Amino acid sequence: MAATVFILRSVRSEFTGGMVGWLVVLTGMLLLPPLMIMVVMCRKHRRLIRIVPEHGGIVCPQCAMAMIEGDAAEHWTCPKCSRCFSGDDLLQYWVNVAHHPDKAMWWRLNQREPVGVWIRLITAVKKNPWLSVGANCVLWIGMGLILGLGTGSSVLFSLFTFLHMALLMSGFILLGFGKKRRIGDEKHCVACDYPCGPMPAMPERCPECGSRWRGVGGTVTGMLVRRPRFMAAGTVLIVLSVAALFAPVTRGRQFNFLPTGPLITEVIAAPRGFTIDEWKALRSRTLSKDQTLRLATGLIDRRLKQGSLSNEDVLWIDAQIVAGTLPQELVDRYFREMLEISILAPATVKVNESVTLAMSTRYRHYTQPGPLVLFGGYGVGGDLEPKARQDVTIAGASFGRKQQFLKSVSSHGVSPEATYQFNSSGSNTIRISLWVAIAPLTSAGHTITWNADGTPVPPVGTSWIERRDLEHTIEVEP
Repeated sequence: MAATVFILRSVRSEFTGGMVGWLVVLTGMLLLPPLMIMVVMCRKHRRLIRIVPEHGGIVCPQCAMAMIEGDAAEHWTCPKCSRCFSGDDLLQYWVNVAHHPDKAMWWRLNQREPVGVWIRLITAVKKNPWLSVGANCVLWIGMGLILGLGTGSSVLFSLFTFLHMALLMSGFILLGFGKKRRIGDEKHCVACDYPCGPMPAMPERCPECGSRWRGVGGTVTGMLVRRPRFMAAGTVLIVLSVAALFAPVTRGRQFNFLPTGPLITEVIAAPRGFTIDEWKALRSRTLSKDQTLRLATGLIDRRLKQGSLSNEDVLWIDAQIVAGTLPQELVDRYFREMLEISILAPATVKVNESVTLAMSTRYRHYTQPGPLVLFGGYGVGGDLEPKARQDVTIAGASFGRKQQFLKSVSSHGVSPEATYQFNSSGSNTIRISLWVAIAPLTSAGHTITWNADGTPVPPVGTSWIERRDLEHTIEVEP
């Protein structure tokens, strides 16, 4: 029982929020309408099985309702949709339904009102194998566009993702057209497929096999044909779909065929999580200045949103910083957003109530070199000497009483603390001065040399340092 609860909780954690949950909802939205249509069609089929024999075949093929006699003796009118059919056409239709359901189409009956444009279009697509294949490809292209726009991935690669499904379904469509089927409107013997010819000239029995074909169910509409070319084409498409399905076994070769622009989009979006194969293909390309700036900006934006970057992403950005190909404002943003720091203190306190001040951080970096914190201390009002100034550097990964990395929150970090007690009501502003330096983590714990003006001497190996002045207002209530 405990194992079952653990599995259910794990599945729930994977599917709540994030792109996986969004894709599950989208898949459900796409599958729900076809399932509802199938349920409605099954219920209609069961009703037809019951009422068609009861009313001698005088049943509306569209509404499944027993029909009433119309303005002429040979025509019957549906009480629900008001369509009119002749009795002979209805009987022949239900005979075709019994023998060849795929050939029985109610809109091909002799109706008094014109057939809709959409019905004619659907009929034309269903009758033409290449139009059916084209409609199938358009469907999968639409799904690729939805996936690409929804996940931020390259639309071109999203279309490639659905390539095997488009080929597979197109192959099955051609196999369906290649099997034995009846075409045309000429009647044939149901037993031996002998052509009947004109209805008045038909003998009582089939000249070929001797069966009675003038009765109900003795003939079928259409000539039986075989199309081996469609069978061969369908088989080839199915084989190609299987090959496209197992193409990822070659690990990343599909990315070699992407242009540089869509490949950069794949690296930035990282819809599959890891981007090892994408980077392997991208390292063999020469990026322009605009492409380099776009890639660096996209990676930094993704880190701000998701909380971290892969090792390949970090190595590429560090190499661009060393090469000097990135603008300084983007470099400052890259280092600044590695570590966000805020003051952990209440917004309101009572008079003479003790308040302990601490630090809270959000960390977005896990490789070397990383951020180091040089803490200058707390100051309230006109304090001449800051409290809790630190004499050693603190690694950014362990700085702060409340730490957040990705989705995890920890309270085991190192945080300088100071306790204050306010004797009068009003607003009090807490000010903190600290410095964040990008240096090797081996410099963590080293002694800080403070200058006379309150600024520190940067640690050994510092490549970037920035001063941050933080403020927090506490309202003291009586």
